[in-house]
Amino acid sequence: MAATYLITSGTDIRTVAGKLGHANTNTTTIVYTHLLKSAEKETADKMGDFLRLAVEKEKEKQKKQAR
Repeated sequence: MAATYLITSGTDIRTVAGKLGHANTNTTTIVYTHLLKSAEKETADKMGDFLRLAVEKEKEKQKKQAR
C-alpha cells in the first residue's frame, strides 16, 4: 500500500525501491508497472494542462499588445 501511495503521488522509483528494501529498481518497476504507467499518464496530462495555459496566457498578452 505504501508503494502504491508513493508511486501515485509522484515519488521517484529509486526512493520507492529503497523504502521497500528492493536492492534493484527493476524489481519495483516490474511489480508496480501498472502504477508507473498511470503515474506517467497523469504527469503527461499535467504537463499538457500547463502548456495549454501558457499558450493561452501568451495569446492574451499578444492581444493586449496589439491594441
